Amino acid sequence: MIKKIKYLIAKIAGKAAISGIKLGKGMGKSFPGHLFLRIASYDGLKELAKNPKFGSILITGTNGKTTTTKLLIKLMEKEYKLAYNYESNTINAITTGLLNSNSDFGIFEYGIRDVKHGIPDKIQEFISPVGVVYTNISREHSQVAGVKNKFEDYIFAKSLLIKNMKEGIIISNGNNPYTTYVTEEKIKKDSNNLKINYFTSSINLESMDKMCPYCFKPLQYEISEDDIFYNCECGFSKVESDVQINEVEITKEKWSFKVSGNPYNYFLKKHFKFEFECNFPSIGSHNINNSLTAITTYASFTHNISNFKNNVQDVFRELDKGILPPGRFEIFNIENNNKTVGLGQGDNGEALNVNVQFMQLVMENDNLHFIYTSPDDYEEDIFKDHLKIIKKANPVKISVLPGRESVKMAKYCYDILKESYNVCFYPIEELNNRIIKIHEIILSSDADYVIASGCGEEQRMWESIKENVKEIIK
Repeated sequence: MIKKIKYLIAKIAGKAAISGIKLGKGMGKSFPGHLFLRIASYDGLKELAKNPKFGSILITGTNGKTTTTKLLIKLMEKEYKLAYNYESNTINAITTGLLNSNSDFGIFEYGIRDVKHGIPDKIQEFISPVGVVYTNISREHSQVAGVKNKFEDYIFAKSLLIKNMKEGIIISNGNNPYTTYVTEEKIKKDSNNLKINYFTSSINLESMDKMCPYCFKPLQYEISEDDIFYNCECGFSKVESDVQINEVEITKEKWSFKVSGNPYNYFLKKHFKFEFECNFPSIGSHNINNSLTAITTYASFTHNISNFKNNVQDVFRELDKGILPPGRFEIFNIENNNKTVGLGQGDNGEALNVNVQFMQLVMENDNLHFIYTSPDDYEEDIFKDHLKIIKKANPVKISVLPGRESVKMAKYCYDILKESYNVCFYPIEELNNRIIKIHEIILSSDADYVIASGCGEEQRMWESIKENVKEIIK
């Protein structure tokens, strides 16, 4: 009885906090959930997680979580009432979303950097999701709260989100060997009533220098017009796809592709086939993968098979740049300065890779100036991944600035880059001064194309630079 009373009080307090946020009191996305948990504890969260009629879907991974979540919400809203939260990767944020008691599904972004801070096993226990989505797994922050975080430990932390999952659907990126590894290991140990829907793209959006997650030897890649295949001599290889995108056509105005598949559907309790054309605005090559992830997840949980195609086409036809999270990569044409500028975060090799690929789509010559913002101390592995991408970009000039805080790490990157490139170094520690300097470098650059990407304070730094560039365009 006491627990029930606490639960009811916690719900009232949490919903009152949400009302306060709507009235502009600035409590943030997480505070109502924090307040609920302080009163009702995690036992209360288990009860709250029963609110969505059909359960909750958690979206995790290194890249694309926020955009995929936003896209999935747009698709699922065609059929369902939703509780959701994104851009705030905490248990408090999920709890805030769940306080919406009138919902069919919960849709929540959830980032995991390590076991201690991400508590993925506990999240799975408390929320008991019917769906877990893996966008991709790539090297991200090498240290968390000042502690070195091995990539193997990072992969392990991601795997814990499904460790005790007994039923439902795992939606996993078949192009990424690490998401494949995590998913296949789960099924080997505990298939039960779990189903897997793998998605793949014929467009290569990932760097092809990954190591086998089993024997740690370099994977071998084969690329054709229709597919990207990887394998290892130990027997590990790419899995068969359930949903795929191919026949991609790219113009400056729009992107078109064919999406097809035969995924397992949660409500039908069987697979269903589809194939159709889809278009969306030119908002970045990385969003091909985000779109595919969202479409596969929607296909897994739609009730309305007969209208699935029309719903997907309608959503993507109406997309605009508002779907991009703050800080993400965008391209601007500065006509009065006669240059094209690409701006946005690239905190790991995969993110920087798609940024460079997107930039290269609009480049008509190789006159590229790369403004590189470095990782932090003890993140040499991230720089190694970045270095491979910078070499592929082959810029005529590079400017190096600290991306997070460490001038020492920026100097380390500069010393390596200057051996092969024309490089300038700006040891600026204070964030606002870095923003000003990057803006100055963009304006003064003689290159036809300028790309500014790397690590940084994702939202504040990149959005501030974008606003400065937009002022020039006006």
